[in-house]
Amino acid sequence: MGPVSWMVDTIGGFLDGAAESSFAAVAGSLGGILMVASTLLIVLVFTNLALQMRPMDGSTAVGLVVRLLLISAFALNWVQFNVVASAIIDGLDDLGAGIVEAVGGSIPFGGFARAFDEVMFDFAEYLNAVTENMGWMGGAVATTFGMAMMGLLGALAGAVLIFAKIMLTLLIGIAPVMIATTLFEATKDYFHRWLSLFVGFAMYPLVIAGVMATVIGMAEEMAMTLGDPAEDATLGALMPFFAMMFLVVGMIGVIPFLVRTLSGNFVMPAISSVLGGDALNAGAGALSGGASQARYAAAGLLNTQGSQARARAGNRGVTETLAAGVGAGVRANVNHGTRMADTMARIRRLEDAGVIPSGLKPKDPKPN
Repeated sequence: MGPVSWMVDTIGGFLDGAAESSFAAVAGSLGGILMVASTLLIVLVFTNLALQMRPMDGSTAVGLVVRLLLISAFALNWVQFNVVASAIIDGLDDLGAGIVEAVGGSIPFGGFARAFDEVMFDFAEYLNAVTENMGWMGGAVATTFGMAMMGLLGALAGAVLIFAKIMLTLLIGIAPVMIATTLFEATKDYFHRWLSLFVGFAMYPLVIAGVMATVIGMAEEMAMTLGDPAEDATLGALMPFFAMMFLVVGMIGVIPFLVRTLSGNFVMPAISSVLGGDALNAGAGALSGGASQARYAAAGLLNTQGSQARARAGNRGVTETLAAGVGAGVRANVNHGTRMADTMARIRRLEDAGVIPSGLKPKDPKPN
């Protein structure tokens, strides 16, 4: 078993049972609290419905009952919750497999971890064959650097493949708490954020399928075109090998950024609707304030008439005052440089005319 397969299989086997056990533990601890909160909410809503202290119709009460039934069905029941969670995760896995097959590839036997191990073994054999024909110093350096690169590559591949599983296990473990937050309007944001994270990490297999299929295909093609290692015993023969290692590391490293970009675009409308107008107005106000501070900073830096008038009146802000100090220092340096250039030009003109300024004449030696 290769290093990537060992990491993925070992941690995957542990996480398969950890998700269910953590969900059951949290649901068991939360059950009593959820029942008390649900009972209190039902009493308050139906009391308000009867007394009409705040305007409320029957549809609100019916909606509350339906919400409580859904919460009890999914927050406290692993079987029901696992059906929905597995549908999301398995659906994205199938979509990733379809993308790989659509571009002419296929899901490797044993998964991407096994295929990545095979590619690493091929490159390791090539590295060993090349370094055996080198001198002891060059071979030792090339072997050390090459093995370090392959170790880094295997660690990155394993981390990307298991990172999503770890995060999904954590999110599934706290699912009862997040689902229970939908009871009250003030705590709904926690559920929306949790759902956004869950969908985002569930998209990892989709991106991994596309990137890993490309990486493995390129690596296998490179391994076939490297040539006979017994004929090349120079460091130049290893340049394609190291170039491929750097390329694969870079492509694996961008997987989290691709997932974040895709999931961010996916949940942006939901986040905007959850935040509401107040938060958007606050953000617009912050941007407007930042633009105003930038305008004052530019005025102080350029020492405009308006900035000078505010300085005389004592109305300059901290940002404008600091910018004015920086601008004054820059202008002083520019003026000093200009005067120095003028002085040097005048001296050169005098030298061309054969006149030595009195200040530059050597002093007469003192008599002994």
